[in-house]
Amino acid sequence: MNKVDHNKVIEIRKSIPCATLQSIADKFGVSREAIRWHLHREGLPTRHVVQKWRCFDCGKILLQKNKTGFCYACLHRQINIPLICDGCGKLFYRRRSVVLRKNPLYKGHSFCCTGCFHKWYRGENWAHLHMSSPRRRRRSYG
Repeated sequence: MNKVDHNKVIEIRKSIPCATLQSIADKFGVSREAIRWHLHREGLPTRHVVQKWRCFDCGKILLQKNKTGFCYACLHRQINIPLICDGCGKLFYRRRSVVLRKNPLYKGHSFCCTGCFHKWYRGENWAHLHMSSPRRRRRSYG
């Protein structure tokens, strides 16, 4: 039976926290249980530390790796642009691609909802809104 130097096991765990019990045991030629016993006696974690992914912007630990490398809050700031509604003055966010797309109907204005857009549209362009053709009245079958 091989004797394991307790101090070397502790030193390896502290220097390489991602090392598994099996990889440490292979270095000494002993079982994982012997390594676990040494770590437990010293009060060190017996499970290896899993590599954690961090957000590129804020450094927050991510639960899982994603394609962008950003947490949700930083990704929201990267993709969305803060705007102020021309109808009600409320702060809202729109995707960068939507803002940069030129919509001739908005004429450089931004709106948080369709209600604000329609209030603005009726207010500024009331003369152009269906005035060329008279509205039909609905028949009542009563």
